[in-house]
Amino acid sequence: MSVQELTPQLRQQYGHSDTIAGVVVTSVKEVSAAGDVLSEGDVISEVQGEKVTNLGQFREAIDRLKQGQTARIYVTSPGRSGAAISGYRFIHVP
Repeated sequence: MSVQELTPQLRQQYGHSDTIAGVVVTSVKEVSAAGDVLSEGDVISEVQGEKVTNLGQFREAIDRLKQGQTARIYVTSPGRSGAAISGYRFIHVP
């Protein structure tokens, strides 16, 4: 999975409002642990209860996860009709 800072250009590309904060998923392998849970364009704003507003915070939160743990992340997905869909998702850490 690859993520980037949520820039104005990526916000526009994926249709996210200015009120959304976090890191944006720019690619995800279907065969990875995240492949069933995340899609390109999703914005991750929380990992295990920790707010994530930039790449550094995201990496720190991911580094604290342990092998075999199930991680709880808060994700906002661009909606097809313009309304974003937000909620918690769970990823098993291999």
